Amino acid sequence: MRFWNYGEQRYILVRSTGVLAIGKKGRLRDADNEAKKILETLSHNPTKKTVAQYLTDFWASDGKYAEKCNYLRNNPLRKRYLLNQQGDVKRHIATYPEFCKLPIIELTPGKIEDWMIWMVKKGSSNRLINTVRQTMKIAIDEGIFRQELLSNPINNVSKTPHKKKEKGILLPEEIAKLKDTLTDKNTKIAVYLGLLCGMRIGEVRGIHYEDITEYQVEDKTVYEVKIQHNYQNYDGDVKPKYDSVRDVPLPGIIVQEIGNGAGYIFKNRFVKYKEKPCCAVYLSDLLKQALIDIGITEEEQKKRNLSFHSLRHTFITVGQEAGIPAIMMQALAGHKSLKTTEIYTHAKQIINMEKAREKLKSAMGF
Repeated sequence: MRFWNYGEQRYILVRSTGVLAIGKKGRLRDADNEAKKILETLSHNPTKKTVAQYLTDFWASDGKYAEKCNYLRNNPLRKRYLLNQQGDVKRHIATYPEFCKLPIIELTPGKIEDWMIWMVKKGSSNRLINTVRQTMKIAIDEGIFRQELLSNPINNVSKTPHKKKEKGILLPEEIAKLKDTLTDKNTKIAVYLGLLCGMRIGEVRGIHYEDITEYQVEDKTVYEVKIQHNYQNYDGDVKPKYDSVRDVPLPGIIVQEIGNGAGYIFKNRFVKYKEKPCCAVYLSDLLKQALIDIGITEEEQKKRNLSFHSLRHTFITVGQEAGIPAIMMQALAGHKSLKTTEIYTHAKQIINMEKAREKLKSAMGF
């Protein structure tokens, strides 16, 4: 048996099977079978695996990393997350010829950059390349921790430059138009939950009637919604992103539309999925049509990067513009830090230059 070192392009090890394979009494088939048995025992060593095989095994649903997160961290990897990682490996790692032959222990910064160039040439965006690079990095970091790998070549490879497009928000006059034109019950509830409560689309899908509480404050009835469900297709109801369970004031205008009931507020329209809420596309389409109805075409929505998540950005931006302290908006949005709240604040999009100019003139006595 001869073992090929792909990096050095030479055989680095020769091992005998113990079976005579040449001459008149040679048993070539027996020797070949014995070689395969030896190879199987060697392949259990993770460092003998190719880059593609190592990453495929690492992100397996029953792999050691998934078990570690489940049993030792008490934080199981979500099915959707695992499927995303597995898909990235299958489409962008296992299809790269070099990584199908190169042992993981021979991976170098240069080999990773060669892969990145290959990705660019086949039309992949810089954002996708960075996403798959992260998939690779997590596996290699864990390999270093487990002492299966000795070096971390990916740390010496920079991310590809990627400028994140700023999320668009709705302007005050557009919000006023929505309020005047919305007539469909489901559209009203969905848009208002995003716009007035800052809920993510998964949280809107997962909201239950039972999440709404009513109580009295100085002879006045007020409502709150506990945002504690984030519905994901493969995982069902899970906690909100970054465990951001929170209580948010619920305006009466939403409560009136919601009415009374049990279970999911947005129930699935199809009988065979009656135990599940509506799909995310349904909610996105409701907003898309509502924006078209107030004069924001589909093309303009794309240009301004408007989506259902824009309602959350609008909620935070308008809230701060109205004078609500940033720390309070952080709590209402469920952000871990004020820095994240700043990212969601788009002052340049909402500022009225004429009003700002007049206020400055007035403040200075002109």
